Amino acid sequence: PTVTISQTPVGNPNANISGLVQGTSYTFRYTIAAVFGCPSTFDDVVVNNGIGAFVPDAGEDTVYCNATSFVLKGSLPGSGETGTWSVLSGPSGASFLPNANSPNATLANATAGTYILRWTISNAVCSSSDVKKIDNYALPTLANAGADQTVCFGTVTLHGNVPAIGIGTWTQTSGPATTAISAINNPVSQVTGLNSVGLYRFVWTISNGTACSSNSDTVNLMVSALSPTIANAGTDKILCNQSS
Repeated sequence: PTVTISQTPVGNPNANISGLVQGTSYTFRYTIAAVFGCPSTFDDVVVNNGIGAFVPDAGEDTVYCNATSFVLKGSLPGSGETGTWSVLSGPSGASFLPNANSPNATLANATAGTYILRWTISNAVCSSSDVKKIDNYALPTLANAGADQTVCFGTVTLHGNVPAIGIGTWTQTSGPATTAISAINNPVSQVTGLNSVGLYRFVWTISNGTACSSNSDTVNLMVSALSPTIANAGTDKILCNQSS
């Protein structure tokens, strides 16, 4: 196809070029004509019109637990194209091995957190990209449900540890009666409904994300007796100078 150069008005140093073909290199010459006995001058500019890169694929979003590296799976660049990994956001210190241009590069020196990675395929000045999310969860805090208790009929308070990482959940796993836990995600939570004598077991479980295994600890509550008979000490008395 013929390339058209449009200069408006005539002699305008700024020109519009139309009719370019993808994947073709063009050389354009700008000439200033001779005037008043001075020779003409010119300069050339090279325009590389790259072929538009196809839409790349950075791979599916992934989830890990406390991993220190991730193997990536970007789509292969075509002939004459270059792929490049980059970190849009995430913990600092990570690097690509053997280099950021490898589709199957390893993201090394990773730490817990969320990484947003971009895989860009370019051809000359044309480029397109795809984004991948990696959630790397930290190991949850070890659960501690507190010391076993011997309690009285009715109500008791559970005392689990506060998670530094993750979220905790209380559950009842056994007992002669079904109880009610006032705040299942609160380490310190009240339990009501201890209406029968016997052993009750409650589990404090701490979890973090979907990739890391949760961990649990059990506390035993022994309801030893029902409420005792209401005490009656008799009526108050008024005495005069008695010794007993």
